[in-house]
Amino acid sequence: MSQSLRFQRVRLIHLQPGESVVITCSSSTAQASEIPDDPSEQWTYALAPDLSATDQNHPHDPMPVGVAQSTLPEQFEELEVRSENSQTPSLTGAHNPGLSTPPPSDVPNSIARSLSPPPPPYVVPNVPTEAVRVFAAFNRVPTPNELRLYWPYEESRPAYLVVSGARIAILPTWELTKPLVHGVSDSIFKKCNSFTAALHEYIQCVNRVAPFPYPALRPLSARLCQTPYDLLHPDLNNDIEFALDSHGQVYTYRMGSDESQGLLRRRM
Repeated sequence: MSQSLRFQRVRLIHLQPGESVVITCSSSTAQASEIPDDPSEQWTYALAPDLSATDQNHPHDPMPVGVAQSTLPEQFEELEVRSENSQTPSLTGAHNPGLSTPPPSDVPNSIARSLSPPPPPYVVPNVPTEAVRVFAAFNRVPTPNELRLYWPYEESRPAYLVVSGARIAILPTWELTKPLVHGVSDSIFKKCNSFTAALHEYIQCVNRVAPFPYPALRPLSARLCQTPYDLLHPDLNNDIEFALDSHGQVYTYRMGSDESQGLLRRRM
């Protein structure tokens, strides 16, 4: 005769990407089609053999969610460490003698998901493998049309205008802007409410409309910010491009390089 199943209430404690500790606490008996309703995201249920028939002292009531951490070690029943390389626990009799596996239709999808290993961490490739948004910083005074060409967002989005700095640019974030002005003498930059406003102000600068300053390049210094890119690198001594992927990773290339020409550029 096949052994009956019950649900064990377990709490997941994440250690690091790819590894977690599963601590089995006191459990409740239920059929595979009767999953206990528990709104807490810190708890889940896993199938296990029902030993209540042979062990009268086995508790049946699940541990309350509000149990203090200091009381947990006294009630631990089993401890399992899972890593990315470990296999998903099997419910077949080969790994659990005497346990018969219920039909797939009787095991809800939520249980299968709770037994799945976590996804692998994001690994930064050498070149982006997806469509990216590309921005530019110029080692010269660019035309307004060049700046507009390198703005792959809505024109209503806030922007940073660098009129005088290590490069001249209109960029979407302070992270990209900082290496152009931090540690640069007499740098002039401004955060604008929109790209439209930044471009309009740049046009005033190029047309020498008072009191707007004419765009100018400033000499590099050893005090330059070198994150997320380093302008002192010999490959970045001219016009440069920034590729931004969906994970927020920044790739920096010399404008016109093979890497730059191979980018899959995203608009809007």
